[in-house]
Parts: sequence; structure tokens; C-alpha cells
Amino acid sequence: MEDPLVSVVKYRQSMARRLRLYASVRSIAAVFVFALTMTIGLAWALTRMAPSPTLLLSFRVALFVCIGTSAICAFSIPFVRLSPMQVARKVESKFPQFKQRLLTLTELPPEQAQEPFLPLVAEDTLAIALRVRPQDLVGLRTILTIASVAAAIGLLLAWLILSSPGRMPGSLANEARALWTGDREFAIDLQRVRKTVMRASAVTVSAHLNNFTARKADLFVRYASSKEWKAMPMLQGPDNSEFVFEFPHLSEGAEFYVKAEGIRSSNSSVSVADIPRVRHIAVSYFYPSGKPVQAPARSAGSHGGDIIAPIGTVAKLDIETDRPMIPGELSLDPGDSVVLAPSGDNRASASLRVLRDGSYHVSVRYGGELVRISDQYEIEVPTANNSRPQPVGPIKDVRTGPVPVGYEKAVAAYYKRLSEVQDGTR
Repeated sequence: MEDPLVSVVKYRQSMARRLRLYASVRSIAAVFVFALTMTIGLAWALTRMAPSPTLLLSFRVALFVCIGTSAICAFSIPFVRLSPMQVARKVESKFPQFKQRLLTLTELPPEQAQEPFLPLVAEDTLAIALRVRPQDLVGLRTILTIASVAAAIGLLLAWLILSSPGRMPGSLANEARALWTGDREFAIDLQRVRKTVMRASAVTVSAHLNNFTARKADLFVRYASSKEWKAMPMLQGPDNSEFVFEFPHLSEGAEFYVKAEGIRSSNSSVSVADIPRVRHIAVSYFYPSGKPVQAPARSAGSHGGDIIAPIGTVAKLDIETDRPMIPGELSLDPGDSVVLAPSGDNRASASLRVLRDGSYHVSVRYGGELVRISDQYEIEVPTANNSRPQPVGPIKDVRTGPVPVGYEKAVAAYYKRLSEVQDGTR
């Protein structure tokens, strides 16, 4: 027959296992509640702040540190408190019929374990224990209820995190997913830079921050003559997601990338070439009647290559470069082009008909690429009564010969015809 004192110890241990199961289920539920609350709170805060990789990282660290700390506390503190004495007190508190017997046997020092009256106390305790089972201490229904609540909260947290793909960026669910998975597409896009430019020409680098903003961005440059990367601050655009940097006179090839908030763009590069440079453009005009016309007066600050003429006027461009021309063309907006005809003595010419507002620049073929060799010039149609004719088609390459002067009359007729159309008379 088993010693009554040993049987009491085993009974107390069965009660302790029941209390530990109850404490574990409660701890899981508490951690899930805390995790859900923290996730919603931090995700909501992210929706109210400007997106930033650094901010997201700090919030993720805070989330996991807080949840980890809460889990340690939730599981360790109850288990530390479930000492044999604590178990005995809980059982005595729940079932006063023990009348301190279980507590007396639990707190008994080892040297008093052979006292003759203790087996009698143990037998009385076991008699009561037959009527008080562990499930009477904490019912199975209570444990299952708490476990169900914990499972529901866990599923809600999982749904909040996993159901977010495809939702609107910046939503609570997307921010919750980013907090737990770090799944956020932060990237820096560089605006396409010409692969080849004239030596000593200006080059502008534009960077767009995708899905985040930053207070500053740095351009890292490595020139062809150097092995070291050099960091240079970029100029902020209209908002915190656009940054620009301009090389005023790029004299050698360079490789570069942009970095902001720990996010780095892909590398890009530009090379320089010794190619013809436009020194001067002379513009002459021919009205559709076939008569040559005098160029309109310009302000002192206007570009010599700008074209200002009524619709239908033919503009002839005489282009002078600092060295012999190579195959080139006028690059027009949007996407039209006019082939340049070299005429010797570092000169070339082209003609185009003015049909709409636009712009153009001179480019040459170099290494299979069109390389710009001039400023950007404007094509402007004069207006009357703040009304502008509608575009009538693409600009075409035309050839004209010399004819007598008459530009002033042609412009006057143009304005008169436009006014008659506006007034509804012909």
C-alpha cells in the first residue's frame, strides 16, 4: 500500500498541472490580445505618418520587443508563483473542507516527515481529495472558453496581417502586414539619363522615392578617373519623394546611384564624347504664299533658335557647329524628327512647317545613340485675343526657295482671318 504522504504529494502535483494548464491558456490569450492591440495601434500610427523605411524598422523593433517582453512575463510570472505552497493555498481557498490539512502537509519541514500523527492527517486529506478532483478546481469549460477566445484573437490577427495584399496602400491592413513581415516595396527610381553626352555639358539626375519619403537624399558618384565614391547632397523637389542633382559641366564619364533612408537605387552611368556642339542657329521664315518673311522681333533674353510664327509658316534653320557635322537630326516634341542636311563649313540646315506649339533640339548619331548637342528651343504660335488654334498634325520636313519679303502682311492677314473666325464672320 502506498504511503499516504506520497499520495498527498501526487494529488498536489495533479492540482498543480491543472493550474499550469489554466495559466498557460490565459497567458496565450493575454499575449494575443496584447499583440493585436499593439499591431492595430502601431499600424494606425503608420497610416498617420509619412512612410519611411527607418520609421517602419523602428516600429517593427518596438512591436517585437514589446510582444516578446509580454510573452516572457505572461508565461514566467504565473509559473513562478505556482510553487507547492501556492498550489496548496489555492486548493485550500477553493475547497475550505481541507481545513489547512493540505497546507500543513506541504509546509512540513523534511526533518518532521516521520512524525507519527502525519499519516493520520494524510489519510484525512486523501479522504477529502477523493471528492475534490482537479477538474473541480478549474473546469474544462473555463479552459476551453479562454482557449476559444485566444484562438479567435489569433485568427483575427492573422487575418489582419495576411488579408492585406491588393488593398489600398496606406491602409491599416497593409501597415499591419508591413509591421509583421517587413513586406514593403521601398525603392528609388532614377529618371532615365542619356548614356552619352557632350563633354562639359550639363547633366541632371532625378530620383523618385517609391512608397516612402525622406528629408534628404545623397548622390554617390564615381568618376572614370577615380576609384572612390563621392557623396553629394541632392536638392529636394516639391515634396519629400523627389530629388534632383545637376552636374553643371560633366567633363568625364561617371557612375552613380542615389541613397535615402537606407534604400539604394540601382547604378546608372553616363559617358562623355567629343562631338560637334551647336554654336549658332539662324532662323528664316517663309509664308505658305511662297514669299520670304522677316523674323519677328525678340526680347534681348530670347534664344536665337526659338521659332515664333503663325500656323503654316515654314521655318528654315541654318545651324553652325564648332566642328564638322556628323549625321544628325532635329528632335521635336512629341517624337517627330527632321533630318539635317550638312552643307559644309561646319554647317547644316533643315526646314519645318509650324503647325503647333512645341520645342526642338539638335541631336547627332553617336555609337548608335542620339546625343543632344544644343539647348532646347521653343516653337510658338502667336495668339490673338488669347485664343490658340488647335493642332492640325505633325510637323513635316519641307524644302523652300528664296522669295520676296512680306512677313508683316502675312501676319496681319493671319490675325484678321483668326478674328473673323472668332466673330463668326467670313
